Amino acid sequence: MSYEAQDEHKPFGYIGGYPIDLPLLIVMVHVGALVACCLLSGLGFLHWVTGLAFLSPAILDVHQYWRVVTYPLLHLPADGWQALWFAFELYVFAFTGREVERYLGRRFFSWLYAGLVAAIPAALLVASPLVGPTAEHGSWIIHVSFLVAFAVISPSSIFCWLPVKWLTALILAGHTLAAIAKRDFSLLIGLWTCTAITYVAVRRAGVGEGLDIFAGLRERFRRPPPPVRSKTKSLSRPQPTEDDATMESVDAVLEKISQQGLGSLTAGERATLERARATLLNKGKK
Repeated sequence: MSYEAQDEHKPFGYIGGYPIDLPLLIVMVHVGALVACCLLSGLGFLHWVTGLAFLSPAILDVHQYWRVVTYPLLHLPADGWQALWFAFELYVFAFTGREVERYLGRRFFSWLYAGLVAAIPAALLVASPLVGPTAEHGSWIIHVSFLVAFAVISPSSIFCWLPVKWLTALILAGHTLAAIAKRDFSLLIGLWTCTAITYVAVRRAGVGEGLDIFAGLRERFRRPPPPVRSKTKSLSRPQPTEDDATMESVDAVLEKISQQGLGSLTAGERATLERARATLLNKGKK
């Protein structure tokens, strides 16, 4: 059976009438991993659990290559607070991951998730000769990265009573400062590697103009345009404005949605809707 474009937004199935999408399926896998890790540790098989973690010496010296893909499944909370953080992590991922999948499609979501899983070990292996042995376990960096993706797509949305862009900034800043204080280079490298990959991937997908962090730099280094000499006004017909062209594009996209549904839109057409939304929000603030 071939993969069709309309399958991008179809759930895998339903449990009690609730749709099971890819982010929720991943959440279920991690909850199962948490239960398995706790049971194995309690039965005296802690060495099996710790064998899932990523350790650069174990990769480079002992060649235990399975660790580069099993480390996200190691969940062993030391106390109730860590268990609560794990629950909050999965809650945030279930919400933001669903929005990313709906907006950019399941194929983009899958490639981004797999890329983040592979990026952390790759970055830590490259950095280990400079910072010493590196280690990582758990999935929170990967899952927080989808909060970054959602902040790029819709920075003004409210999540946990805060604009999502400010919530993301607070979480990144807090963990960055904690990593610096503890000299935890593994956390620092993994966190910002995934953040950078997520931002670039979403921007290259054609969305996220509402959170273009490089816009100020481009404006600062852009050469000023040469002065334009005044010309005699002509009575010719005025040229269509950029807003007129944008609205014509939006009308075409809306017509396609009414005929073929939301799942038929390409990444470029979704970007057109996002630009139109940002334009209307800016006009409303003036």
